[in-house]
Amino acid sequence: MRKKRKEGFLAFAELLAEETAAFGNLRKSLRYRTAIRSLRRYLDGRKDLGWRKFNDQLIAGYETYLRRTGLCPNTTSFYMRTLRSIFNVAASRGLARTSSPFSRVYTGIDRTRKRAIDIDALHLIHRIPLDDAPGIDFARDMFIFSFCTRGMPFIDIAYLRRSNLREGKIVYLRHKTGQPIAVAIEPVVKKIIDKYNDPASPWLFPVFTGCGAGEREMLARYNSVYHRVRRNLERLRLRLGLATKITTYVARHSWASIARKIDIPVGVISEALGHDSESTTRIYLATLDTARIDRANHLITSLLQ
Repeated sequence: MRKKRKEGFLAFAELLAEETAAFGNLRKSLRYRTAIRSLRRYLDGRKDLGWRKFNDQLIAGYETYLRRTGLCPNTTSFYMRTLRSIFNVAASRGLARTSSPFSRVYTGIDRTRKRAIDIDALHLIHRIPLDDAPGIDFARDMFIFSFCTRGMPFIDIAYLRRSNLREGKIVYLRHKTGQPIAVAIEPVVKKIIDKYNDPASPWLFPVFTGCGAGEREMLARYNSVYHRVRRNLERLRLRLGLATKITTYVARHSWASIARKIDIPVGVISEALGHDSESTTRIYLATLDTARIDRANHLITSLLQ
C-alpha cells in the first residue's frame, strides 16, 4: 500500500493562514497570504513544495527574483521574515526537519532615508512641456498619477484595468498586501486616464499592450517598463535640475509629507496610504474614514491646479 504523500511547505502555509484567521488574528493571516502569493509567483504555478526543496538555495533564488522586480531591501525582508515565521511554526510542530533556510538572505529592517519633494517641485514636474520626449512624458504621467492617487505604487498602477473604475473611484487590491483600496478620481487623475484611454484594451495604461497572458511574460514586461520609467524619471529630474530623485516612492512620500504640512490627521494619512491591515470587512464598512480620505486627497491634489 502506498504511503500518503506528506503535505509540503505551501500546503502547510495555506493551512496556517486559515488557522490564524480562525483564531481572530486577521492581520497576521493577511501577511501570511501575501507572502504565499508572492512565493507562488516565483514558483510559477507549482502546487506545493516539499520540505527538502524548501532550502537555502531556493530562498536565495527567491530573494534575487524579488530584487530584480525592483523591490527595496525592506520589502524583500518583509517576505523573508514572514516565510521564516511560517517555517518556524512548522518546525515547532515537527514538520520541517531541516535547518532554517534563511541564513543567506536579508531579514533586517533598514532605516530608509525619507525623501519628498515640495509642491513647487510638483508644479514643475506637472507643467513642463514634454512633447519632444514621449518616454519621459509617460514616466511623468505615472509619477503625477501616483501622487494624485495617494502614492499608489507603480506595480498597482501597471495592473489597473478598466474594470477597476467604478462610480467615480479607482477600486483595486494592493499587490503587496491584498488590501482593498478605493481612491476618488480627481480631475488630474481623470485627465491622465483619458489621455491613455484605449477602448480595445482591458488595461488602464499601456504597460501590457501586446503582451501575452502568461504570468512569466507579464512579469518580464512589467520589469522592463518599470526600469524604463525609472530611467526616464531620472532624465526628467536632470531636465528640471532637481536635487531629489524622482520615483513613484517619492510620489508616495511626498503625498504624505504635504498631507502632514496641511494638518491632515496622521490616522487619515496612514489609512490613505494603505498602512491599515485590519479585516476586509472593517475596511469596506469604514465609509466615514473613506470620505475623510477622499476629502484629504481632494485638498492635496487641488494644490496642483
